[in-house]
Amino acid sequence: MTITKFRAFLATVECGSFTEAAKRLYYTQSAVSRMVSDLESQWGVALLNRKKTGLTLTPAGAALLPYIRQICSDEMRLNGVLQDMTGLKQGVVRLGTVTAVANEWLPIVLKKLMQEAPGIEYEVLIGNGDVIDDWLKEDRIDVGLFTPKRDGNLNAELLHLDEFRVIFPKEHPLSKYKKIPLRVLQDYPYILHGASWCKELENRLKHGKQRIPVRYTTVGATSIVNLVKAGIGVSILPELLLENDKAKVESRPLDPPLYRKLFVVTHGTPTMPAVKVFLERLPALLKKRAKQR
Repeated sequence: MTITKFRAFLATVECGSFTEAAKRLYYTQSAVSRMVSDLESQWGVALLNRKKTGLTLTPAGAALLPYIRQICSDEMRLNGVLQDMTGLKQGVVRLGTVTAVANEWLPIVLKKLMQEAPGIEYEVLIGNGDVIDDWLKEDRIDVGLFTPKRDGNLNAELLHLDEFRVIFPKEHPLSKYKKIPLRVLQDYPYILHGASWCKELENRLKHGKQRIPVRYTTVGATSIVNLVKAGIGVSILPELLLENDKAKVESRPLDPPLYRKLFVVTHGTPTMPAVKVFLERLPALLKKRAKQR
């Protein structure tokens, strides 16, 4: 069946190898390779360059990929409509999110959802905002959980205000504050998170014309927390990124407070029943999680 071959080709491109595509599709490696070869023979064009260093798209493969992806997405939506009509609790929800959400929210949320509807499967991809944005527009995922750029082609609903916290070593002079003004941080070496996930903080620093001395720039909340714990400097991180390491350091909110805005984002109106259930249940499950903390 051609749609099966389309899925094999799409999975191979997304996974980067026949072996990984076979694991995703529950086929053998040879079966996936053969289905892609069948498409190439049928159409008379090479879709993939097969080299020892890996697989890459040929010009023909790159040109045909968007159409094949659209056909596979339409087939999933068709199945979703049929499931909705027949009341079947099955389907796939494809999620794209940032590391903090994947680590702190999804294990609890997905566990509960899978108990309620065990027939629904979940695929989770982790990336930064730009990558997740692309995944949505390419129809690689159904839902994004992140901070998007302004884009009229995406539907974004505010899901969570993630408060920024100033972090510093225990018994540090900053511990006398209940809330910390940015100007106070000018007196201490600062460890900057190199990710571009928060324009709000960047804008606050520019607007206030702060001259905070940056001693280190790195990416990774745990690395920053460990540097702060060692007395290298102070930093500012969203509360969600501190979940696993907050006992290592002290933290205070900013004065005035500042938040990273996390959204649930879709490209168009979701039609798949499994996706609609996920979107409907997510806010309530997150509220329940917050109360249990």
